[in-house]
This record gives sequence, C-alpha cells and structure tokens, in this order.
Amino acid sequence: MGSLRCYHHLKKICIYIKLAFIDVNKYISFIILLLIIISVETRAQSGFASAHGEMASVSYSLGQTFYKQYSQQLAINEGIEQAYLVRETIVDDGCEYTPYNNFNFQYGDTLTSGTYTKQNYSHQATYNYDSVSILLLTVHPQHFTTDTILVHENELGENEPGENRDTLTSQFGCDSVISKMTYVVFCPEDIEDTAAYGVENVPLALREPSVLPVPTPLRIMSDAPPSVEVGTSRPVVWQIISNSDTLECTQNVVVHFPPCGGDFTVFDGDSNAYETVRVGADCWIRQNIYTTLYSNGDTVDTPVLYPYPGLDTTRNLQIFGLLYDWYAAVNLPKNSTENPIVNADGEVQGVCPTGWHLPSLTELERLATWSASDLKLEGEYWIGDPPGNGSGFSAAPSGIYYADEEIPKYLRASAHFWSVNSATQESAYKMVISAMCENLLYCGHQKQDGCSVRCVKD
Repeated sequence: MGSLRCYHHLKKICIYIKLAFIDVNKYISFIILLLIIISVETRAQSGFASAHGEMASVSYSLGQTFYKQYSQQLAINEGIEQAYLVRETIVDDGCEYTPYNNFNFQYGDTLTSGTYTKQNYSHQATYNYDSVSILLLTVHPQHFTTDTILVHENELGENEPGENRDTLTSQFGCDSVISKMTYVVFCPEDIEDTAAYGVENVPLALREPSVLPVPTPLRIMSDAPPSVEVGTSRPVVWQIISNSDTLECTQNVVVHFPPCGGDFTVFDGDSNAYETVRVGADCWIRQNIYTTLYSNGDTVDTPVLYPYPGLDTTRNLQIFGLLYDWYAAVNLPKNSTENPIVNADGEVQGVCPTGWHLPSLTELERLATWSASDLKLEGEYWIGDPPGNGSGFSAAPSGIYYADEEIPKYLRASAHFWSVNSATQESAYKMVISAMCENLLYCGHQKQDGCSVRCVKD
C-alpha cells in the first residue's frame, strides 16, 4: 500500500511535470511567435532590426539588414556584412570657373559662385566602414570687369594705348581680371611767343590735345580766350571727356613784347645812337630825331636847329633834336604832290632809321591814354609844373618853326610831332603836347613848317 501510494504520488508528479513542460512550451512558443510578429511589424514600420543604436555620426545594427533613407536621392542598405555606417561632412571652398577635384568629389569648370551640396556613398571608406560623405562647397566669384580710363602720357606706366588686362588675386585666392581700354591723352605743349611790334593782343591758334586710340564719343573743350594780351601769361585749361571719364590739361600761353627799352638802341643815317622806350604796345625812339642824312646816305633837306639858351650844339641836339618840314620828314621833295614810299606794311621810313617809321595818326592817338604830364621830359625844360613822364616818352618842348616867318616859336611851351598822314594837299596831321593843357591835341598843320619827329618800330 505504501508502495502503491508512493507510485501514485510519483505518477501525479510526473503528470504535473509533463503538464508543466507542456505549459512552458506553450509559453515559449507564444513568446517566439510574439517576437516574430514584433520583428515583422517593426521591420515593416521602420526598417530597423530589433537591436540597434545610433551615436554621433555612426549607426549600427546587430547583423540584421535594414533600410535607412538619407535623402531623396540616396538610399543606403546596411547589411550584416558591415554593421557600421560612418557619416562625415566636408566643408570646402573654391573659385568660380575652376575645376574642383577633392575628397572624391568632382565639379566641372563651369561652376558659378554659390553654395553647393553633394553626397558620396562608399562601401569601404573611412576606417574601412561604409560611409556617406557630404560636401558643403562654397564657390567664390571671380570678377571680370571691363573699364575705360583716360590717362596722361606720363601716367601710362607699363600699359599701352588700347586694351590692357590686369589680374588681381582676391582674399580667397580667386583671380579677378580687369580689362582696361586705356586711352592716352597727349597734352599740348606750352606756348611761349613774342608778339610783333605795335601788337597789343595776339589771336590764339592753339593745338588741341590728342588721344590715342580715339574713343567714341570724344569731346575736347577749353576756356581759351580769342586772344591773349601781349606781355601776359594765360593758362588754358583743356577738358577731354569720353563717356564718364574727364581729364584736364593745362597749357600755359605766354606772349612777350618784342625787344625795346633798356640796352635796345638804334642808329640813324649819321650814326647817332638813340634810346628806346615801350609805350603801350609800341616801341618808340625816346628822343627827337636829329639826323642830317637818310639811312641811304642822302642829305636831308633844310632841317632846323632850334637853339636853346645855355646849351652847346651837341647837347641841344640830343635833348631837342631838329625840326623838319613834313616833306623832309617823309623823304619827298619840297611841295611834292606825290605819296611817300611805303614798305610792305604800308609804313613810311622817311628820316627814321632802317626798321623804323614815321608814326601814323593812329599810333600818335594811342599816346592819348597818357596825360600830357606823363608824356613830358622830366627836368626844368618845360615851363609850368614839373612833369611826371610816367610813360617814359620824354617829349622835349622843342616848339615849332614857321617857314613864312622864318622864326621858331613856343620853345619850352609845346612839342609838335608829325604824323605820316596828310590832312589836305598842303597840310598833314600832327600831335601837340602843350605846357598849358593836360590833354593832347591832334590837328592839321602846314607841311612847309618845321615840327619834331619821333619814330616808332616797324
């Protein structure tokens, strides 16, 4: 009984154990089934194996193939043959229009400036792991500039007239090319000239600046006056304008008076020496003529010496000169009805030295810009107030000789100077400076009477 009871107990235990194993198998089967379902569901939803992880730029799996989407263009299948995927971002820059070939990335030479992103997948790349490389490429621009410039001749440097190219390097190492159309301005030279005698203003005939090559459009202008006053310096500013470029040239114009005054002396037919003086634009002999010979050696007809008390003949001649009738002054026979001989400029030499002539009425009238006092010889020769002689003309009060009366008159009181111009057949114009008047007088006078002669340079 006892043994049987024990057997039954053992049998119950075995049954319980068997049932337990059956329950365990159920549970195991259920768990396996559940895992399969979860695995299938997980794979269907995310593509990852049940055991996986991610840290920094590396993702990995434990032997299960899975799918991961990195971008719309790149799909990566990670498999059991390599569990790790390495991702790296590369930042680089380059220059526009320059071929790029670095980090296994290539771009052609037509790349324009901007920011570019490109990805490369490698099965065995960095550290022998699968890898994805992402290039962030910044392309810096190159500058291509065309410009036009105007430069002075002395600023040309190494450039040449026409097109020139300069290559400059920017801060990113990218070349910038500047194409310059260089127009070279050649400024006109300064003008230094000497005017003719008797000329107060000289018309300006200026040469314009030149430009090579000739740009289009081109404007050249200046502030040049129509003429320049003799004895002055005048800067002329030229403006050369092409498109938006403007360049200036300064041309100095100087017109000198011809030689006169100082050591500039002249000799008559008798070899007498005379000082000269410039009054206005005219160069005058500073003394009254006292020659007895024409420059060709012929004798002058009947000059009159007006004796001055207290002076010897030589000193008298040097200060007061001789008095000539108009015919002798212009070198015509007495009472001649012919016209005097003139040179190419219409001037009459007469009794004057070679290269000099009797003044015209116009030339005598130009002296009227001065007062009588400023035209008179200084000293005690004139009666009345002492003269100023500011002009330097130094008119001596030689008076006048009346042929009908055969006597001289008005010594120290007046000076009478012949012009070459006839007033009538018997008279010619003269200029009178009087001790009693500050104004000059111009009038006709009988040609047979004697007046002083002053000569003016041709």
